Amino acid sequence: GFAFAQSQASILLVRVLAGIFVGGAFVSFLTYVINTAKPEDQAKYLTYSATIQAVFSAFGYLIGGVLGEWSIRGVFLLQAGTLAVAGVMFRLVCLPDDMASSQMSMRQIFRETNPLQAFLDSRYFMNRAFLLLFTLNILMNFGNTGFDQVFNYYLKDQLNLTSSYNGLIKAAVGLISFVFNMTLCIWIIQKTDTRKSMVVMAGFCMAAVVGTIVFPEIRIYIASSVLAYAGYSVSLPVLQHMVAVQADPAQKNIVMGFYNATKSLGSIIGSLMAGFLYSIHVKLPFLVVAVAYGISFLTAAGYLCSGRKNGQWHD
Repeated sequence: GFAFAQSQASILLVRVLAGIFVGGAFVSFLTYVINTAKPEDQAKYLTYSATIQAVFSAFGYLIGGVLGEWSIRGVFLLQAGTLAVAGVMFRLVCLPDDMASSQMSMRQIFRETNPLQAFLDSRYFMNRAFLLLFTLNILMNFGNTGFDQVFNYYLKDQLNLTSSYNGLIKAAVGLISFVFNMTLCIWIIQKTDTRKSMVVMAGFCMAAVVGTIVFPEIRIYIASSVLAYAGYSVSLPVLQHMVAVQADPAQKNIVMGFYNATKSLGSIIGSLMAGFLYSIHVKLPFLVVAVAYGISFLTAAGYLCSGRKNGQWHD
């Protein structure tokens, strides 16, 4: 659809369809990992999945950025072929034991595919701990998506860099994220109090984004941007782990569905914010992202302090 779209309306329609099915794929993937992994291995495999997502997203930026200078349509057709292969591979490698054995009626299907269903189901498990965690999730993804959108605009509009430079920078981000996630992130989950670590990571992301505002020189801007991406990349599996651990085993599917719903909500708002505010002033989205990360820092600190006071939230 993207390869052959000829108008804004057709592009927006295809973008909606892409968002629906990509979101569904990631929810299914996380749920599958949780359902098939042993409880003691869930944190490890969630870290692996987040790392794979970050690294190969960056690799995709590299391929798209370089090939995009040759043919935009060719990039989309390559992506379509890759997704088709991925769909077949999921069908071949996923364990059949995790597949639904019962048939659903059409009424059940329409109920379960309601886009608001994850939010409606939250009434079964929502408490103060989850409220803070999901607020943190919305803010962190708002900040990351908003920053990512405006970063892409800024490179071309203000620094006059082509798409290949964007791809190379994102590839570097992927490599750094891979190293950090396979070392620092696993150490944080296994050896530290993740609640304290989350406070530090939110503050780190805020400081990195502030660096892009205060220091306009291109090298410092790119270095600060890479640090902001890396900070979010490390925080993602840690936050996933915190949510999964907090959930009761019988409710983990619903909880992780809501986790992805709030993640998507933050990303949608972040994308809208970046586009509108950039048209007002090129630095304004960076400032709003820094504020969002600052509120994330306060939310993470609130979760830490409330957990200590109650003495009942899971480590």
